[in-house]
Amino acid sequence: MLSRSRIPSLLALNSALGELARGARPHQAISLYNRSRCEGFFFPDNYTFPLVLKASGRLSFLRKGEELHCTSFILGFESDVFVQNSLISMYSACGDLGTARRVFDSIPESVRDVVTWNSMISAYVQSDLPRGALAVYGKMRVRPDKITSVTALSACGKVGDADAGRKIHASVVVQGVGLDSFLGSSLIGMYARCGLVEDARRLFDRLLDKNVACWTSMVSGYTQSGRFREAIELFREMQVCDVKANEAIVVCVISACAHD
Repeated sequence: MLSRSRIPSLLALNSALGELARGARPHQAISLYNRSRCEGFFFPDNYTFPLVLKASGRLSFLRKGEELHCTSFILGFESDVFVQNSLISMYSACGDLGTARRVFDSIPESVRDVVTWNSMISAYVQSDLPRGALAVYGKMRVRPDKITSVTALSACGKVGDADAGRKIHASVVVQGVGLDSFLGSSLIGMYARCGLVEDARRLFDRLLDKNVACWTSMVSGYTQSGRFREAIELFREMQVCDVKANEAIVVCVISACAHD
């Protein structure tokens, strides 16, 4: 048992938990939480639970996540949006989409923030249920952010719903969200997977900020559409632009060369 003078502050504990939960040692975050609780001096707050839930999700420790859920409820955090958002993400990471959705549904609509919606949309995408993701996206009552759009575009690409993808693209433009490489690569990938390779290329050519993800999306789009020569030509252009290829591009180009 630690002496009272050596009991760390909640701020210090949360800081340590955060470093462990987000780093390479999520097991140690849970161990620290358990040890501190057993010592009897630690009362978690709405910053503590998201950190330990993150570690539980990364480790797929569903039983620990359920225990944390019960503890958070007992301590009165059933209406705290930070804790509830983290519960959605934890259950999703552990493969329990049903409970993630029940947590989402239990949060009053007036309390849900963009992270709440993003967490639920992402949960459906991660569970390979893109239509469910788009259904949740369609019910949003808060302004989407870049993460929302990227996740929803991924769902559009998976089901080949170009109309929904165009609407998301239009929404991004209307909201004045900057079309950076993050959003750009997602839009390119969505158009290409929906068979609209020319639209993908026009967008690619207009992008001023192209990172390797944008090049990957476009090369992959050509390869998936059977336009192997164009994939190879774009790869050569990428080399001229001195963009370092990643493994995904190399795989696409090898496939294109084999078919060309």
